[in-house]
Amino acid sequence: MVVLSVPPEVTVILLDIEGTTTPIAFVKDTLFSYIRENVKDYLHTHWGEEECQQDVSLLRKQAEEDSHLEGAVPIPVRSEHGVDDTEQIIQAVVDNVYWQMSLDRKTPALKQLQGHIWRAAFTAGTVKAEFFEDVVPAIRKWRQAGMKVYIYSSGSVEAQKLLFGYSTEGNILELFDGHFDTKIGHKIESESYRRIATSIGCSPNNILFLTDVTRARIFLLLPPLLEYKRKIKAKQISILATSNKYVPFCTLSASPLYQKRLMLQKKQMSMWRW
Repeated sequence: MVVLSVPPEVTVILLDIEGTTTPIAFVKDTLFSYIRENVKDYLHTHWGEEECQQDVSLLRKQAEEDSHLEGAVPIPVRSEHGVDDTEQIIQAVVDNVYWQMSLDRKTPALKQLQGHIWRAAFTAGTVKAEFFEDVVPAIRKWRQAGMKVYIYSSGSVEAQKLLFGYSTEGNILELFDGHFDTKIGHKIESESYRRIATSIGCSPNNILFLTDVTRARIFLLLPPLLEYKRKIKAKQISILATSNKYVPFCTLSASPLYQKRLMLQKKQMSMWRW
């Protein structure tokens, strides 16, 4: 296995979570399973709270937008005729959550409710986040070297903070300079990374993004985030496509946007450790 140093121009480490800092099994088998097993009880317990009703309203709005999709589950509004239809509405919310999760959807409404359910679990000590054993030492090493470290995940910022605030390593939130979620854009949208670079206040080529997302489309969409001025060649972001413990390191480049197509060139491919 060849060990590669962080590229010299990199001053910002941008970390994904699932499959990168945290085992996929923990996310799938622990976190998501907890939602499926406890969403109904959570709704019963917190139904009268404003926050819970806001979650339900967002899910209902999402359900209306999804009404044209096969299998979509509508969420009825409360009856105006004095009928106690709470159980019917709760079951509809549960069924909607199950349906969205079965499709691995990452809608803001779903993520918000999931985050609130996880908050209850983490703060009660029912669940503690797990990380690969080399992750925390690596983050500490990067920070000691003067680098900034950010999280970018499809999970809500609130859920991210729960994960790193209640873990087997204790509260390690102090190790991060900031968090990004789908509010800034999805990981397969190039504009998301432009916004992140702008928010951090750095050039895209100063960022090293570590993620387990290896679908071709993300590699097609990431390069255009780079800053183009007239026809000057773009600076490029470094992408580290993780696969749990072993990490193939890839850097991609693209032709100028005015050509309206991408020319990808794989610069490096090797096995990389933190």
